[in-house]
Amino acid sequence: MDDAAAFRIMAHLRSLKPVIMPVNNSFITYVENPTAGARYVCIAKDNNLFKSFTVLNEYNRKLMERQSRIQTRLMFETNTWAIYRIIPQY
Repeated sequence: MDDAAAFRIMAHLRSLKPVIMPVNNSFITYVENPTAGARYVCIAKDNNLFKSFTVLNEYNRKLMERQSRIQTRLMFETNTWAIYRIIPQY
C-alpha cells in the first residue's frame, strides 16, 4: 500500500506490520510482481485525486491483467479506492 496516497486508509488499520509500503525494501518487487507474496492490493480508482501519486492505480492494474501478469478479484470498494484479492496463478 502506498502510504503517501492511501494515508487515510492506513490510519484505520489495526497494525501496519502486514502492510508492504514504499519504505520496505521489497515494495518495488511486489508492485512489479504482486504474486510474489502479496495477497491483496489497495488500488486508487480512476476518479481518485491521488491516482497519479501512486503506481497502485486502476490503469496499472488493468495493464498487468492484460499482460497476464496477475488476476484479481474485487473484494471491497469505495468511490475512490478498491481492494483486490490477488488470485494465485499455478
